[in-house]
Amino acid sequence: MYAELINGMMREKICSLELELAERGYDMDYTNLIYVGGGALMARDHAGKYRSHTAYDCDLCANAKGYEFLAWQMMGKKVA
Repeated sequence: MYAELINGMMREKICSLELELAERGYDMDYTNLIYVGGGALMARDHAGKYRSHTAYDCDLCANAKGYEFLAWQMMGKKVA
């Protein structure tokens, strides 16, 4: 019972996010979506109707790696 409730809430959250993007003026039929990090796992498993043009980078460390890359760039050093 709880699993069904949680899955329903996650599905609702993804649909709500897609609706928010559409309300902000993005044409969801032509906009490519990329989910990154831990949220990508949820999005992949509970994707809305735009799944055909959506990519998922499910690396849980993706955000940290992105910030590390930016920090190296700001310090003017070569990215390892």
